[in-house]
Amino acid sequence: MEAIEGTTANASDIITALSRLAHSRVFIPDLETPYSAFPNTDHSVSGQKDLSISAVVAERQQQLDAVSQEISDLEIVVDRIKANLIQKLVENHDNIMQSIILHKGLTSTLWRFPFEVLSHIFIHCLPETKYLSPAARLAPMLLTRVCRRWRDVALGTPSLWCRLSVEAASHSDWQRAVFCYDSWLQRSGSRPLSLKLLYSVDNAADLRILLQPYNTRISSLHTTFEHAPTTHLLQDLPVLQELTIRHVKGNFPGSSVGTTISRLSPALCSLDASEDFHPFDSERLYSFNPGWTHLTNVKIVIYQPNVLSHLLHLCPNLSSLHIRIKYGDVIQPLEPFTHANLETLFILCRDSSNPLAELLHSLTLPNLRSFYWIPWVRIGRWPHEEFKAFLARSDCSLDSLILDDIKRDGPTEEEGTEYVTLLPSFRITQDTGYGYLQYALYG
Repeated sequence: MEAIEGTTANASDIITALSRLAHSRVFIPDLETPYSAFPNTDHSVSGQKDLSISAVVAERQQQLDAVSQEISDLEIVVDRIKANLIQKLVENHDNIMQSIILHKGLTSTLWRFPFEVLSHIFIHCLPETKYLSPAARLAPMLLTRVCRRWRDVALGTPSLWCRLSVEAASHSDWQRAVFCYDSWLQRSGSRPLSLKLLYSVDNAADLRILLQPYNTRISSLHTTFEHAPTTHLLQDLPVLQELTIRHVKGNFPGSSVGTTISRLSPALCSLDASEDFHPFDSERLYSFNPGWTHLTNVKIVIYQPNVLSHLLHLCPNLSSLHIRIKYGDVIQPLEPFTHANLETLFILCRDSSNPLAELLHSLTLPNLRSFYWIPWVRIGRWPHEEFKAFLARSDCSLDSLILDDIKRDGPTEEEGTEYVTLLPSFRITQDTGYGYLQYALYG
């Protein structure tokens, strides 16, 4: 019985004890009395007989209660034994299976791969997204659950843990989320980090505490916030190179982006504030100088076309510019400006007054390779003469000219042939990937 009651007994001991219990003789009390014979015709001393029978019934009730208690106790012991036995058998089953998998793996070519080779393979298993989520069914988390060796390799490969999407606004159990995110970031070692943050004003302070130990390694940051400024999360980031700012609800002060730019380190080279609901005007641009000086890639919204030349003046190292001209009912005269480094210019225009001709007339871009012009409304006449003069003046090696529906607002076939004199390799093709018709220039 000791083996039965012991919770640490092994499976064989428990099975042996149960077998002995099943074959043991249960004590059965003698239930015969002078009154057991039926029918009993002796009616003498009937009063004493009734008292004796009552005593027998009382005794039987005590015996019944005792047996019922023993049954209950035995059922409890059996249930405990059963649960313990099943648990141990399942554990043994799992351990045996893991051992089989481990030893089978030792014979496979994959198991014999060096750490570095397997690590490189794991990197190619990552989802093709810029930022990763800690999902159990996706790499890199999935790789840690296959076997012990894979887990060791995955945890020992910092490159697997350098990209992370932190959704602070969606977690009700923030403490558990913090443990998960912090464990992920610790595995990144000393590598530069690329982070995407989704947060609200309620958990912005907690998010800053989480990221504090990693501030010196954040090189790329995508912030999406709800009703909250971003500046307090963008302090002390000495190696930040790429910054994207989004907000999903409400509005925030128009100076937030500019103030943020002016406070960031010179390492920042890429800024995407293309969803800022407060377009930049010239005054706003200059008030946050010298934050623009080191930028090479910019996506913003501007208020009027003349802001473009001011922006180019503030960003001498700019190589790629993506702008949305949101307003601009009055086109001011533009000062001529030459930018030697700009290679890509993308203009999305909501201005029905068609500022393209004025822009082409004022700009000289000798290093331009790609030009995108996407109006949200019909712009009317394509500025053929201005564009031809722009090409001749810039003397650039243009690779592609992409327009929104060139059949309506682009150059005519006759005008296109004139560009051949300036760019002999000019020919027309269609880019279905962008959804726009494209003039492609092949050298």
